[in-house]
Amino acid sequence: MKIARYDLSFEFQKSSDYINGKEKISAHLNGEKLELDAVDIKIKSLLINGEPRKFSLDSKKGSVVIEGDFNGPCDIEVEFVAKVTDALRGMYRVRVNDHEFLTTDFEPTGARRLFPCVDRPQFKAEFQVSVVVDSDVNAISNMPIRGTTSVSGRKRIEFESTP
Repeated sequence: MKIARYDLSFEFQKSSDYINGKEKISAHLNGEKLELDAVDIKIKSLLINGEPRKFSLDSKKGSVVIEGDFNGPCDIEVEFVAKVTDALRGMYRVRVNDHEFLTTDFEPTGARRLFPCVDRPQFKAEFQVSVVVDSDVNAISNMPIRGTTSVSGRKRIEFESTP
């Protein structure tokens, strides 16, 4: 299996403990079953190359197992909901004085708490991230902002792709 790219979009609400997300994973599979790491994530829909697929959640392993054997180029599209926690892993909330921040800790395997992925250091991939936030909220990433657009009284911030 080779993961080439993740296209991730997250929608944050100030007063919510949940994050809505969508992703497209571009991968090349070699006839193996497909298993994505995911802990405490609700999967709303899952498509492989545009077709809905059956899947099961393995809470012991913290994974989503997708039925079938897959070979060749593959686009995996997932719509999901993740939880913001107060634990210092995945996406978590920090309060400083009168300010609240959402921040992440993905090392070594915390990304699986925010979005379904192959969350192992040897599976490097390019990332394209965008976020939808209230218009008075700032968002930063490890990549520069590519652009900002207005979305129903909120704003979408798109960041440059990782190298």
